[in-house]
Amino acid sequence: MSMSQGVRSARISPFFLVPLATGLLWIPCLHGQTLEPAAERHVNGSPDVPGQNAKGSAAQPDTYYVDPGGSDSNDGRSPTKPFKTVAKVNTLALQPGQRVLFKRGGVWRESLVSRSAGAPGAAIIFGSYGTGPLPVLTGADLTKGWTAETVSSPASARGSFTAYYTSLVSKPNQAFDNDNRMRRVQFESQLAPGSWWYDAGNSRIYVRTAGDSNPANDIIEVSTRDYPVYLVQHDVWLQGLDISKGNLYGIKSSPSAALNDVAISRCVVRDAFVDNIRFDDATTFVGPTITDSEVHGAGAVGILIAYANSGAIIRNNRVWANAQLSDNTYGGVPGQTYSAGIKVFGGATANYQAGILIERNTVYGNRPHPWVPSDRLDGARGLGIWLDTINITSGAPAVVRQNLVYDNRSSGIGIEVSRNCEVYYNVLYGNAGSHSAATSTWNRRRGYLSRTSQFTITPLTGQGTPRSRWWTAARA
Repeated sequence: MSMSQGVRSARISPFFLVPLATGLLWIPCLHGQTLEPAAERHVNGSPDVPGQNAKGSAAQPDTYYVDPGGSDSNDGRSPTKPFKTVAKVNTLALQPGQRVLFKRGGVWRESLVSRSAGAPGAAIIFGSYGTGPLPVLTGADLTKGWTAETVSSPASARGSFTAYYTSLVSKPNQAFDNDNRMRRVQFESQLAPGSWWYDAGNSRIYVRTAGDSNPANDIIEVSTRDYPVYLVQHDVWLQGLDISKGNLYGIKSSPSAALNDVAISRCVVRDAFVDNIRFDDATTFVGPTITDSEVHGAGAVGILIAYANSGAIIRNNRVWANAQLSDNTYGGVPGQTYSAGIKVFGGATANYQAGILIERNTVYGNRPHPWVPSDRLDGARGLGIWLDTINITSGAPAVVRQNLVYDNRSSGIGIEVSRNCEVYYNVLYGNAGSHSAATSTWNRRRGYLSRTSQFTITPLTGQGTPRSRWWTAARA
């Protein structure tokens, strides 16, 4: 029986019975709740908007509809007269409580900007309607019109190989072959199956597909928009959207906006070059709330919450296969140096990230791609959950509880130079980090590990003796 199967089958309150390689582990349940892995939920299975049946087609009040088969000359007020483009949506002066719903199965190669603000209790909602796959907002464009070229290469067994090129005005950060990230190389002669190279002198992109065949038979995409979704206003909710392949980030917040009551739920956010979801605001605000979503394939961090906000909630998400890239590869950037599935960064400023809650997430497989070379910073790449320089001197602590964290490149949960964090009732196994003595300041930290190399703590200088204890797991 797998670990996830064991958690799903365990409904014994107030304990969970989890099978490990070394035996069975009893885990106390918090307030009688269940530890429900996010992998157990299906993002496509729930209505996307409260009160709106995802399978229905009837027009709803205060709602705009968007369909790739529509027209921007329509009024957009019904599924039979929808708008066509995100560009049209970006021109709307939306009012609190209004909704914009994208048709399921549609793909928009545009960037959505939340220019209008909602109000407390009357958020502006961007969601979906109809049936089928979630609507896609992508930062990538399709490439076509390929020309074959024979490339000389001493490394090739035949002394040469065939690559294909097409015109591309600007250099992208990443390319995909049938939804799989391709490796970027520095020279044309280095092209191998599954890689790409940009010829800046001739404004061309060259590729060799994974099958080393004509790319006209594959779907080749290159990221051209920095972020498919840019949040600049408060009281905005994203629900039931597939947000993919940002040339930098997937969902990005404005650093100068107080984005209170921003929520992301039942979304898929994937394959951004740096971070899939990034809130890095200099303006103090409460939030965001990120729930019931799939977050995977980022070059660096799946979910990054940084700097001035407090009271964020990250709950019931599946966060996996992030941290794929590194600054030590050709084309890498400094933002890929330190990576994790979920990372919270306070910058040591007092009370940044106070009251953040990270609970009931499944966080696994966050590690660099096999072609990323190792270096001295390997321990900083591919953590499961990372609390970094959290300095809470008053108010609610940062809490990490009831998460399932496994098979990450570095520590399952890493706590770096932080104060007043609570970590308890988590299950960690198969992570590659190393355990050290408690040297950060804590209210309490307790949890359950299958071995002692899952959890790392680094010192908070000058903070004295930590107030903490570690509870040993009882095995049946």
